[in-house]
Amino acid sequence: MAIRQSKKKSDFGPVYKGHEGQWSWLIHRVTGVAIILFLFAHVIDTAVIGWGPNAYNRVVSVYENPVVRLLELGLVAEVLPPDKLLARAWELAEDLARRPTLLLRYTRLLLTQALRRQMHDLLGYGLGMELLALGEKPEGPA
Repeated sequence: MAIRQSKKKSDFGPVYKGHEGQWSWLIHRVTGVAIILFLFAHVIDTAVIGWGPNAYNRVVSVYENPVVRLLELGLVAEVLPPDKLLARAWELAEDLARRPTLLLRYTRLLLTQALRRQMHDLLGYGLGMELLALGEKPEGPA
């Protein structure tokens, strides 16, 4: 019979308690997840356009929720006047250009993977619908 020993908290290594580094790491992770969810939601609502205006309106009505409005405001971290916008965009572009190529490549893959998968999954369906539409006779005066 095996005997289980309970471990104390100190057995797992030092406990890190709330300095600036921990809080910046946590905020970075939370905002990263929020941005991914924001982008995913907008990819989904754009994809719903194909199902008709009623489906699209139902999905977009979610954005009227006050909690979603607050989340959208939280994503706007930097609002600039038009005369400073181009300079800031170039600054951000130069910052991205200094980053490692693999980091940029894998970040782009991560952000576009859901859209690629959805396009791949629906490709056959879309081609089938186009084929059916080819056989349809146009309505109206001939």
